[in-house]
Amino acid sequence: MANTLFGQVGAEALDWVTRRAVIERYKSPSVLSPAGQLPRHVRLVLRGSVDLVSRSAAGKEVVVSSLGPGHWAGWMQVFTPQPPRFDTCCSANSQLAALGVGDLRTCCEQFPQLYPLIIGEVGARMQLLTEWAGQSVLVAPEHRMAKLIGLLAREQGLVSGRAVLVVTQARLAGLACCSRQSANLLVGALERKGLVRMAYGRCEIADLQRLAEFADL
Repeated sequence: MANTLFGQVGAEALDWVTRRAVIERYKSPSVLSPAGQLPRHVRLVLRGSVDLVSRSAAGKEVVVSSLGPGHWAGWMQVFTPQPPRFDTCCSANSQLAALGVGDLRTCCEQFPQLYPLIIGEVGARMQLLTEWAGQSVLVAPEHRMAKLIGLLAREQGLVSGRAVLVVTQARLAGLACCSRQSANLLVGALERKGLVRMAYGRCEIADLQRLAEFADL
């Protein structure tokens, strides 16, 4: 937790939070906070992932956002009175650090320097989502998958050179709103171009700049 924004504020804020946070472990995929209810916790992903999942009345679903290790889930819902219209879910074998919403608000009152840091994290995430929403509809499927992999890499703090992205092909399919078979074909095409290589639970990117250039073609 020292590497998160609480650590940036200082030792006092970090100690305040760590004494109140609790560790949660989930062996199977679980709904942490259902749509229509105000969440009671914000959660730091230590292992696994937390997804924001939107579902239709017909049973269709789409992953709006996926947060991996080192990211907090739930910032926006803390400071708005309206409940979200999506489920907050975690993947199998996830480990999370949960902090009560009331505790977070109290912490922000005691350490107001947290506010711009939280706004910065929310803004960076919104920028990635906006970029994906705007550009993903303008390019061909292979380029769209390359764009998605590049954006996920940036979200995990990978910005240049060779990189290893923690992601499964099933998760790529969910985020790209396509079948696993389609995702496998698209990733395979990128592999044949030497841009990526899929391994168990990860995507090895040969060169992030080259991947970005291909995605923008």
